[in-house]
Amino acid sequence: AAAAMPVPEEPRFKDPAAWKHIGKAVPRIDLPDKVFAKAVYGIDVEVPGMRYAAVAPPSAALATVTGVSNQADIEARRGVEAVVVLEDVAVVVADNPWRAEQAARAAKLTVDAPDPEQMDSAALLERQRAAVKDGGVSDVYVRGDAAAAIESGEGALVEAEYVVPFLAHAPMEPLNATVWEEERTIHVATGVQAPLGAKAKIADLLGLPMEGVVLHPHTMGGGFGRRIANSKPYMNWLSHAVLTQRAVGGAVKLTWSREADVKLSTYRPSDVAQIRARLGPDNKPVAWHSRTYAKVGAAHEATPIYRIPHVTIETADQEPALPFAYWRSVDASTHAFFIESFIDELARAAGEDPVAYRLSLLDPNDRYSRVLKRVAEMSGWSGARPDGVGRGVALFESFGSIVAQVAEVTIEEGAPRVQQVWCVIDCGVAVNPDSVEAQMQGGIIFGLSAAMYGQITLESGKIVQSNFHDYQVIRFSDGPKRITVDILTSPKAPVGGAGEPGTPPIAPAVANAIASLKGERPRQLPMV
Repeated sequence: AAAAMPVPEEPRFKDPAAWKHIGKAVPRIDLPDKVFAKAVYGIDVEVPGMRYAAVAPPSAALATVTGVSNQADIEARRGVEAVVVLEDVAVVVADNPWRAEQAARAAKLTVDAPDPEQMDSAALLERQRAAVKDGGVSDVYVRGDAAAAIESGEGALVEAEYVVPFLAHAPMEPLNATVWEEERTIHVATGVQAPLGAKAKIADLLGLPMEGVVLHPHTMGGGFGRRIANSKPYMNWLSHAVLTQRAVGGAVKLTWSREADVKLSTYRPSDVAQIRARLGPDNKPVAWHSRTYAKVGAAHEATPIYRIPHVTIETADQEPALPFAYWRSVDASTHAFFIESFIDELARAAGEDPVAYRLSLLDPNDRYSRVLKRVAEMSGWSGARPDGVGRGVALFESFGSIVAQVAEVTIEEGAPRVQQVWCVIDCGVAVNPDSVEAQMQGGIIFGLSAAMYGQITLESGKIVQSNFHDYQVIRFSDGPKRITVDILTSPKAPVGGAGEPGTPPIAPAVANAIASLKGERPRQLPMV
């Protein structure tokens, strides 16, 4: 009916004073089913005659599976129906999920693997450093002449290097898919962030027309970018499921173990940043020059928001050693740590308060200043602090929203502990403030897990981490006691995002708090 109506040449927007729903907190309709265990996740799907599949990943990263040396023994195990060898895994199909998983863990794979010396975190870091320092770099953003200003300047020269590791997404619901066939149509039930993209990729993988695939999208137990199906590496759990079903027929439910998820993931890339700045007579930066290793997808996220006359942002533009994918807040998760850690170092080199220093480099009437002033007010930034308590601040814009956070940190048993976080977001207009607040809280916890614990490391060609004992996430027992969120409105600004912008500022805010407390700054993540 709407499509049949004439399109106005100059549409009139409703006066915000007349809004009935926008800007008002509305309860999410999915929460009751989740709370009372009625929601059907992908892992809950059951279809008649379903068998169960588990995957055996190779021990070496990026290895190609050529066979299973004990395949006959595996197929002879109780309940095992078949072993299917795919390009990157071997799949065991059995009559229940436990038997399938135990058989998969007993499988001995033969593989072709990359040179283990090239797949080692220590060696990779040195290659990244060399590429950033001496290798060919390309400009991402240039304003003025930072190199000349740095060389000719008379004020202090501040230099620092920051390192962030590979990160997995580790959604709480393991990756899974159920595949069956009805009247020559393939049905796939799974939780996925891009259902149409997943359907297209499945059709392409099986050589079918789009109408030959029916995708049943289900509630996801976490996505964070892992369940996006934009290209083949992103949907490897789906390819495992549909290719296994094609090999054995009938209905197959494939579920990855946590170990498979960690070792077969698509990762947030590791990166190195080398930054230097020259301070002028007033202790304000006159030049900023940064180089990073990884590709820069959004130039504005790699560029400081502060008023600095000469700025050069460069990248070595190198591919990561492991397959990469969107990770909550994408490039912003690394650049926020680099930029907001370094601007804090400049403030301390200048002997100035970190909030006041940032404000001196911003337009006092812009949105950035308003957000920063509000978070300082909320947290009692200028007030007295108890002994043994450090506070750090960070301000960053991503996905059209400006977010400032203050983290309060103590040291317990030699390790940092985040006690409180104050967060302010200006996303233009918050359509549903309750959801925006929840997204800030979730983004902070997700980013805090990475900042404190998260890392995927390689040793002699193998991924070291395997499960939550060595790829930790923040738990209730070690998370902040309180996260306080305030939402500012800028009616004339475009509506920004909320799902991603809460994550980038938390790592630098915590690092800056630790630096204020200990006098020593963590420049490499994770911090614990």
